[in-house]
Amino acid sequence: MHDAGLRVRRAHVPPSKARVACGANTDCPDDKPWCFWDFSAKRGECVERGEWAGEPGIFECDGASDCAGGACCGSGINMSELSFCGTVQCTPELAYAARLCRTDADCVLNDGRKVPCGPADDTLPGIGICKW
Repeated sequence: MHDAGLRVRRAHVPPSKARVACGANTDCPDDKPWCFWDFSAKRGECVERGEWAGEPGIFECDGASDCAGGACCGSGINMSELSFCGTVQCTPELAYAARLCRTDADCVLNDGRKVPCGPADDTLPGIGICKW
């Protein structure tokens, strides 16, 4: 099941506006908008978009605002090892990934109900997981 999700994710091209705050308060620059997060050192480096999409430690988004018409999804260890823009991949009904969030406003179900944004261990600072 994980492999099938990886194929879907790699086929998706994230919106060009997606820029991640890589352990800092400001977003990465336009020419290196993604973050490679070193979990053991707990620090990140801004990197170019590339074929490493979907690899552990690569964050393509850090909130819903990065994903036009979709959500910022997380998967891997603890569902917060990497991120990508998706739609059905991180909805509660069909989820094989978690929805990443910064605030409760990022955690609105399709029927309009809101759920809390809770802390996520071992991921980028300030990112949580919607607690469905």
